[in-house]
Amino acid sequence: MASINYYRWYLAILVFVLLVSGACGGGGVGENIDPEPAVGNELPVPSSTPARDAESTPISDRPDNWVYWLSDIDIEAISMAAPPVAVIDYSRDGDGEGAFSSKEIQRLRTAMPEPALVISYLSIGEAEDYRYYWDDGWETGRPTWLDSANPDWAGNFKVRYWDPDWQAIVFGSESAYLDRILAAGFDGVYLDIIDAYEFFAGKGREAAEDEMVEFVTALGGYARERHPGFLIIPQNAPELGLRSDYLSAVDGVGMEGIYFGYESQDERTDPAITEELEEVLSTWTGAGKLVLSVDYAVTPGYVADAFERAADKGFTPTVTDVELEGLPIPRR
Repeated sequence: MASINYYRWYLAILVFVLLVSGACGGGGVGENIDPEPAVGNELPVPSSTPARDAESTPISDRPDNWVYWLSDIDIEAISMAAPPVAVIDYSRDGDGEGAFSSKEIQRLRTAMPEPALVISYLSIGEAEDYRYYWDDGWETGRPTWLDSANPDWAGNFKVRYWDPDWQAIVFGSESAYLDRILAAGFDGVYLDIIDAYEFFAGKGREAAEDEMVEFVTALGGYARERHPGFLIIPQNAPELGLRSDYLSAVDGVGMEGIYFGYESQDERTDPAITEELEEVLSTWTGAGKLVLSVDYAVTPGYVADAFERAADKGFTPTVTDVELEGLPIPRR
């Protein structure tokens, strides 16, 4: 992609300028850079996790695979598989007690090849009744931001994501969900249920799309102030990337079922849907954004087909079981 050459050119010029300025100033490059002090109540970047520079985050050199594992996560198995990108839950079993420590996240990152991105799943369009923040007394309408249950996923509830009280659960304090992820040293978040905006737009909320874009933008800005280079990767709703404000606010997109599993596992996606998704995702790859494709298939021929077609389009592919309880299905 054109963006790869741009970043290599940019880094070459940057190194040259730094070397020249170091020589002229009589000191090493490191001696001329002071760490930025913490401001206000900002959370510190864990000492075991070097902050990533937003200008040099290596996502323009596309990783060739990734792991997507959310249930009963085995970090040792992921370490042995050594993918360049791993999207996992922040917790072994989803609740606060099983949360991974910063040392565990750093050990996993050390076992992975570059770009070595360990990214945490975070649902912002639904609440989940197994999370640390859940109150057993909650039900639809109580609190007011809690909407109807998801009939396809037990324990998941749509949320009125524009509500300040829900957003305060997601980010903004030491006990908030995103802040826990930051403190654990993850490299980014994989935001789920972005397409909740369609649900509420269908119920007559005209501002639903704008409010989701504003939510993601605010969340990303907050995270990057505390961890420079922190990645924001929403899942699905790739059409929002046609908005320049949204595209500039995120670092990539995850897309399910481009080739297999859009309706059900091991079923080929309607070719018209595949074509539409490939077209809209070309906006993302054209902008140098990371596209993580995940197809749900187990038939060897389907698995190989999904990997090959995704790679041809400049996506970073994985093929896995829809339950997301293990390593990817190997391509043969």
